[in-house]
Order: sequence, then structure tokens, then C-alpha cells
Amino acid sequence: MMQQIWIIDANGFYEDESRLVERQFDNHGNELPLPVNVPYTTVPLTVGYVKPKLVDGSWEEGATPEEIQTWKEANKTNIAPDKTEVRLTQIEEAIGMLATQTAKNTLLNGGMK
Repeated sequence: MMQQIWIIDANGFYEDESRLVERQFDNHGNELPLPVNVPYTTVPLTVGYVKPKLVDGSWEEGATPEEIQTWKEANKTNIAPDKTEVRLTQIEEAIGMLATQTAKNTLLNGGMK
């Protein structure tokens, strides 16, 4: 049976690596230590951390406020305007074009009577 592990450094920070390793058992069915020679955890890493850190068996944010701000700035995305905004802009442009055309037609026909 395979076991997923997450590699961490001596301070508990995730090392951006996970592995699947074969679980091993002795002749009596007792599980043997995983054959891994680096610090690791079997606690599943959840998403949402800039710099995940394992503290007392739980994942926490290990990034400083400055590191989080840097990450946010580097990962900004342009959010598309919602459909209502787009539609409103299209309607405003259409009204503007219609008003311009109406004014031209009025002038061409001798003005308002």
C-alpha cells in the first residue's frame, strides 16, 4: 500500500515536494517506519498557504506579512468586469451613437421645427 508524504525542512517548512512511498510491514503485520531519510509528515497539506509550515501536527502560514504582500503583488490577476458592467457600457455606447446620429439627421433636415 502506498502512503503520501510531504517533505519538510528541520523547521517544519514545506519543501515543495511530496512523494508516494511503499508502506512496509513485518511478519506480524506491524507497520515499519517509512523508508525515507529526510524530514517528512503524513499530515495532508491543504491549499491556501504562501509558505506552509507544520507546527504541532497542523499546517500554518509560515510566511511573514512582507512575503505575503510580495506574493500577492506577483500573483495579481486582472479580474474581468462582470456581465452587467459590460452590458451597461454597451448600452451607454449605443445611446451615445444614437444621440449623435439623431443630432446629425436633425441638422441635415434643417434643424428642429
